[in-house]
Amino acid sequence: MKKTLLFFVATTAVTLASTGAELLEKKCASCHMLEAPEFHQIPTLKAPAMDAVVFHINLAMQNDKEKKDFIVDYVLSPDTSKSVCESNKVSQFGVMPSQKGDVTKEELALIATEMLEQYPHKSFKTMIKEMQKNDKINALKGSPFLVNSEGLPHMTKLLIQNWDKAKLGLTSEQKEKLLLVRKETLSAVKKIKQQLKPLE
Repeated sequence: MKKTLLFFVATTAVTLASTGAELLEKKCASCHMLEAPEFHQIPTLKAPAMDAVVFHINLAMQNDKEKKDFIVDYVLSPDTSKSVCESNKVSQFGVMPSQKGDVTKEELALIATEMLEQYPHKSFKTMIKEMQKNDKINALKGSPFLVNSEGLPHMTKLLIQNWDKAKLGLTSEQKEKLLLVRKETLSAVKKIKQQLKPLE
C-alpha cells in the first residue's frame, strides 16, 4: 500500500511538472524567450526573457507563495504599478496585455510553479553578475584608484569565456599569453591594492 501511494505521489508530481512545462511553452513562449538569452539577443526580444522575469520576481519577493500569487495576479490583471522590472524595461516593452480568457488561474498556478523551479538559468545569472561587474568598472573609470576595483581582474575572465569565438581570432599562443597576463595581473593588483587602501 505504501509503495503504491509513493508511486502515485511521484507520478502525480512528474505529471504536474510536465503539465507546467507544456503550459509554459503553449501560453508564454510566443512572447517570452524560454531559453537562456545570449547578451546580443536581449535588445531584439519582444518581451523580457523568462529568465529576466523570474530574476526580478526573486529580487522583489522572498516567499514562494507570494511569488506565485503575484504571477497569477499580474498575468490576469497587469499594471505598471505592479511591475517588478526596472522602469526602463517597462518603457521598452510596455505592460503585457491581460491574459484573461486565455489562461485559467489553475493553469497559471502550474505555470508559476514551473517558472520558479526552472528559472533563472545558471548561465543567465552568470551573465547578470558579469554585467554588474562591468557597470561597477564603468562607474570607476574617472577614479585614480581604478586598479583597486574588485571587478578589474575579471575582465580577462570574460575574454577567456569567449575566446573561442571566431570574431576574436585568438591563436593558441595568444591564449597562453593571456593566461599568463591574467595570473601576473591578479597578483600585482592584489599587492598594489593593499598599498592604495591607506590613500583612499
